[in-house]
Amino acid sequence: MNQSLPLQSKLQLRLASRLLWPALFLVSGVPALFRFAQTGAVSELLTGAGFVLFAVSAFLAPLTPEWKFSARLNQEAAIGPKKFHQVVEVVSLLSIAVGLGLRVYHTFQGVN
Repeated sequence: MNQSLPLQSKLQLRLASRLLWPALFLVSGVPALFRFAQTGAVSELLTGAGFVLFAVSAFLAPLTPEWKFSARLNQEAAIGPKKFHQVVEVVSLLSIAVGLGLRVYHTFQGVN
């Protein structure tokens, strides 16, 4: 991984991807957090927090198809260590999966 690029140069690499994906994840996550504030449903909190974490991860390490761009350039565009990105992505996935699982469970139980 090339750490020699300054932060400003890293931010300019993959700028469209760095802004588009987090915006999409925030559009999915923020309403769930507002629903949590209204209803207190833990499933909404977990789902919303997971999407917000994905937005942070997608900003720090822009999502691009590997077949279209080189992996080396993707690593140069990433801000922060790769291990941190992996941990945030796993926590995000688990949070969303548990949140959606709770929603399905509560739907079958007839509880909101």
